[in-house]
Amino acid sequence: MKPTQAKAILGDSEIQLDCWTMQRTGSDQYLAPLEAIENISITSIRNAILKHQNYHWGHEVRPRNWPRSKLLIEQAPPDLDCILVTRTPISEYDEDYSPAEPIEFRVTKNGEFLVRSEFFANEYVEVEELIKLARPYLSRNGAGLAAIDYEGSGSQIYYFIDFWLSERGNTLGHAYRIAEGLIDLVHCFLGSPINQDIAVDILRSGKWQIFLGQPESPWLEVKSTPYRLEEETEKYELAKDICSMANSKRGGIIIIGMKSRKRNGIDTIDQITPIEKGWKLTARYKSIARNYIYPAPEDFDITYLEHNKKCILVMQIPRQQEEMKPYIVYGANISSKVKGSYFSIPQRNGDATVASSPAAIHSMLAVGRALLRSKNPDHRSD
Repeated sequence: MKPTQAKAILGDSEIQLDCWTMQRTGSDQYLAPLEAIENISITSIRNAILKHQNYHWGHEVRPRNWPRSKLLIEQAPPDLDCILVTRTPISEYDEDYSPAEPIEFRVTKNGEFLVRSEFFANEYVEVEELIKLARPYLSRNGAGLAAIDYEGSGSQIYYFIDFWLSERGNTLGHAYRIAEGLIDLVHCFLGSPINQDIAVDILRSGKWQIFLGQPESPWLEVKSTPYRLEEETEKYELAKDICSMANSKRGGIIIIGMKSRKRNGIDTIDQITPIEKGWKLTARYKSIARNYIYPAPEDFDITYLEHNKKCILVMQIPRQQEEMKPYIVYGANISSKVKGSYFSIPQRNGDATVASSPAAIHSMLAVGRALLRSKNPDHRSD
């Protein structure tokens, strides 16, 4: 969808959006429902705010981008204006009672557009640790760290992370989702459960210890050592693990370099076991995914991640198209031998990979045949 434009209404403290008129709620801030601003272009909202300032207060501020070569500073320049965001739907919005989210859009006195993520911590967190955590995530999303600040002390500390992002073609909704992911990432660092959306970002930051105590799940599988590809059963196991993630609702991640053990009946990560880097290994893994799985999963990716001269391997299987499922593995493991004349449809069941039962496979076939008949009434099975 093409971004829509914001327009300043001179003479009033209003900015006209596609389906909403944004009004000031204070001397230097607006509050707007995310639903109303999600598709607004970043460039147009910044220009509208600067146009207001120039008209009402004579602030001759020209729009400019945050200097990307600039070193991270403790505190971003003061605001001219900021936009607070609420998730309250437009139909239920109330200027006085709609709660603001911990994400805001800022236009500084230097004419720059920044996004701020706020979070609370009950103990002091080293700024250097936050920098190491945030930078890889922001870089992957086409953004960059601008400033980190905090206020409070003891068990009441509020942190503020400001970042810039490329404005061209980007919307406030896109910026909001990046800020939301950044907050999730920090919360995981502080002890919240890891979710699939930011798991790889945690791994890229080098904070592998955050995974200790994390249970394996429908989207997460770990292995302490690489698959032994000289054995046919191990090739099958690799294909089965990849295929099970492809058959899951949201895809998944397989990490080689972490060890799990049973806790209360659930496989739980309890040790980091770094491996040696081997580029031939990634090529062989991808070859098995192509040749042992039908159809081959789309956008299957393998990455080596290094930290302090240690290495882990991460396989990412993104969410696959439902129309392409089920994904099938050539062969089946019978009495510790792979039988090539068989096939299997592995699925994730909690923290385990299991083969689909004959009843489940029959149901899939029956549903498919029924669908074919519904689209072609003249079709009759032989």
